[in-house]
Order: sequence, then C-alpha cells, then structure tokens
Amino acid sequence: MKMSSLILLPLLTTSLVPSCEGFAISSIRMPWSAQAANPEIERYADAQAQNKIRVRLDIGGEADGASRLAIDGIVLELQGRDELEHDYDKIKAAAQRRAVPLPGADGPNPESSSGPRSLKIVSDGSFVGPAGEQIVDLGGGRGDGGGAPRWEMIWRENSPAGALICAFDVPREVRRNEASLQKGRTYITFPVWTSSGLEKGRTYKARVEEKAAEYRKEREDAIEMVKTASNPLLKAIHYRKAYAAAEKYFESGINRMDEIPDDRDIVAIGDGLLLCKRGTVWTKNLGFGGGERVLLGTAEAKLANPEP
Repeated sequence: MKMSSLILLPLLTTSLVPSCEGFAISSIRMPWSAQAANPEIERYADAQAQNKIRVRLDIGGEADGASRLAIDGIVLELQGRDELEHDYDKIKAAAQRRAVPLPGADGPNPESSSGPRSLKIVSDGSFVGPAGEQIVDLGGGRGDGGGAPRWEMIWRENSPAGALICAFDVPREVRRNEASLQKGRTYITFPVWTSSGLEKGRTYKARVEEKAAEYRKEREDAIEMVKTASNPLLKAIHYRKAYAAAEKYFESGINRMDEIPDDRDIVAIGDGLLLCKRGTVWTKNLGFGGGERVLLGTAEAKLANPEP
C-alpha cells in the first residue's frame, strides 16, 4: 500500500454513506464538518481499555533512496477516562499538566470524538543508528518528557469506519541520517471498522473495480483502433474515445480502493471492531482549526495483549 493512499486512511469512509457516493477526500484531514458522532463511540472506546498495541514506525520520504528511520518495539496501553482522571489527581510537574491536544476532542468538532483517554507508554521503542541501538523517548510527562500522551476515537454518525488516534509530545528530536521524528506533537492514526462497515466498503470496492475494468478495456480497445485505423479522422475519433475512457477510469475512484483493507490488513480488537494494521504518523504544530498537517511516515500495529 502506497504512503499516498495511507494519507487518506483515517477518513476513508467520511463519504462512504449508504448511497456509496464518491470518496471526496484529500490530504490529512480529520472528519470535521458539523456532524454528530457515531452513537456507539463511547462504548467502542470503553471496550479498548487495557488493550496493548505494539507499534512500528517507518519515518521518511517516499523517494527512492530516501533516508529511513524505523522505530520498533513501541508498546502502548489504551486506558480509559478513569486512568486519565487519576493521572491528573497525581500531577506534580508542570509538564505533566500539559495534555497533548487531540484533533477531535480539542478540534473544531469535539462532538465527533469519544473524548480523551489516558495512554500509557509501556515501551518507547528503539532504532538502529550509526552508534548502534538507540532508545527513543516518546515523552509522557516523565522528567522533561513533555505533555501527557492521550488517545481518542473519531467516528462520524452513519460512517462504517472511524479512526483511533494516539497523541504524544516528543521531548527531543530523534534522527537517523536525514530522516527524523521532530520534537513536539506527534500523532499516530489507525482506521477502525465495524464488520458490517467493512463488508459495505468491500461491496463498494468490488463495484468500482468492475467498472474500472470496463473503462480500462474501452481504453485499450480504442488505442488498438488508433493503431490500425488508416483514416486520420478515424484515428482522431478513436483517440478521443481512448482519452474519455481513461478519464472515466481515474474518476471511478479505483486509485483509492486500496484504502479498504483485506483480511490480512486488519486485527480484531474490543467490541468486535477491526483495527487496520497500517496507519500514518503525522504532526501538527498549530491549532486544529487550520494549518497544514505534515505526514512523517507510516505505522504498523499488532496487538500485544498477553495470551488468555
């Protein structure tokens, strides 16, 4: 899956309503238009308490030969509101009082959020640099470690998928050659589906793929006619047909269909939800009402819960 597709993953289904209209999505945007939250969002979030997730980050550009920063061994424990309130009761350091802002709960549409939950960093992870293995500090209010990490779910009403977002305040830059995880706010986002929502998405994907195959064949047939036609006028007509078929192919949305995950790309979590194993790492230094979100790389997740 390309990083350009992963940029869109958190919002994949903001337009996947029952009518299955086109995917009107671009760049890293949260679902902020004024819409109510999924009425089950509180239950969904509550069911994730005590889930541990092992995360691997791959940071760097898409260009061939670009430097990479691979941080492995991060383990996060999703906690609940109770833990968050308990943490605040024990606050001593000024840094601990600063909670990392969340794009939903602290953004223009807090009604789309489950509300902030406590996030425990069980293991910060490490990477291999020129000096060997180096431990990463993801912050968490420990020492000079910045603000307290948090997580939330964002989920629109009538949307078959939402997003799980973890927020950190990285106290110092982590660098390997030209690739770096910069100091400051860092967010990791993974799409979350319901089983029925994923089934709906896959049905839509199958229809799009079928139409795209038709348009591709139309284009190929028209190109063949361009090659074989001896009359310049006929060549021009077939060329226009090939161009029109190519336009329909790209407008079909086929380039975004790999946003809908296969079984190998998901893992079951609490309350029957399905977490996409692939997500994004990004940063945002200004308020969530404006400014650009900068994509840093991709994230991979798997459950790290002990065997029952």
